[in-house]
Amino acid sequence: MEKEVTKLNLEQRMQKALHELGENPNANIKHTAAVNLLNRNALSNRFRGKTHAAHQAHENQQRLSPSQELVIVAWIQERAAMGLMTSSHEVRERAYEIMRSTGDAKPHLHDHWVGEFLERQTVLNDAAINGKMRRWGNIKSESCDCR
Repeated sequence: MEKEVTKLNLEQRMQKALHELGENPNANIKHTAAVNLLNRNALSNRFRGKTHAAHQAHENQQRLSPSQELVIVAWIQERAAMGLMTSSHEVRERAYEIMRSTGDAKPHLHDHWVGEFLERQTVLNDAAINGKMRRWGNIKSESCDCR
């Protein structure tokens, strides 16, 4: 069980724990947090609605709207379905195209944007998509200066 939990990122573990707490009204927050490798206070605050997921809290600071990001998600999925590789550079360039189309004359995204984009887009973290992308080397490391 713990081995399964360690494969999940923080938000996935939080969602799993929140689901467990919602399903079982007698569940203990301290125990659920420990099993899911989470901070007890963080889980308690999220469960009580005092805080939100980081991607929700910072949504208004994102350069692309959620609907614009979904355009990129669909594009990546289409390419993966055709067996085409997509590099982080190509994802970034696609984002720049979208930004230019909405009037941004000098689009810029910070160095880790693609990695954070992949974290936000849980559909791309699905084993079928993300596993293929990682195995084929489609999404390359952000540390590569591919600009």
